[in-house]
Amino acid sequence: MRLKCPSCGAEYEVAAHLIPQGGRHVQCTACHTRWFVNPAQEPEPSEDRIIERLEAWSSRPRPVPVPVPQPAPPGTAGRGAEDPDSGEVFVWESPAAAAESPAPATAASGTATAEAPAAAAPLPPGVPQPRAVPEGRDAPAEAEDPAEPAPPEPTPARSASRLDLTVDPDAPPPEAPAQSRFAKGLASVLAVFVLALAVYNFHDLIVARLPQAAPAIDAYVHFVDDLRQRLAEGLAAIINRA
Repeated sequence: MRLKCPSCGAEYEVAAHLIPQGGRHVQCTACHTRWFVNPAQEPEPSEDRIIERLEAWSSRPRPVPVPVPQPAPPGTAGRGAEDPDSGEVFVWESPAAAAESPAPATAASGTATAEAPAAAAPLPPGVPQPRAVPEGRDAPAEAEDPAEPAPPEPTPARSASRLDLTVDPDAPPPEAPAQSRFAKGLASVLAVFVLALAVYNFHDLIVARLPQAAPAIDAYVHFVDDLRQRLAEGLAAIINRA
């Protein structure tokens, strides 16, 4: 269908299926004017056009219907057309009539009877015959499968922070390596030397703070002075000999 903008007169060719039955708003891309468009309506045919259509329809050849044989519904195989051999005449019954016909009477209690199961084919000789299993309380209990032993639970890994109870408390402690023992001995000697040097240099302060330690401190100071004097005399004698 063709649309024309009421503002600028621009014309557009639009497919008829894009305009629904209730109409829709459209917008001009040139001047952006919006207006409502109703769906296109076919013009009413004239009287001459109607007569031409009727004549063309009446002159069109019509196909002759050919009867198609209907297949017999299930359960009505014995009810068919006339059997030329038996001499009996059977009447066709439509599926609707068969559905409306009353169903055969069931048992007096009103419950539906189940079809009898087909007889089982005889088994060859040598094959054990299946034994019927009684139902209800007399039925033997099904053999239960022996319970499978539960898999052993994985033993959690021993945490490093926990106490190792496998250690023998009476076992001797592991020996330290020689290098660590030498380092400990050297550190001990240096600590004693530094302590003795501090006591000798600060003996006045120590005696002032601890008067009761004065005799021991004085004896230690005299011993160190005597040792220093002997070392000095020995070194002087060695130098003079050289």
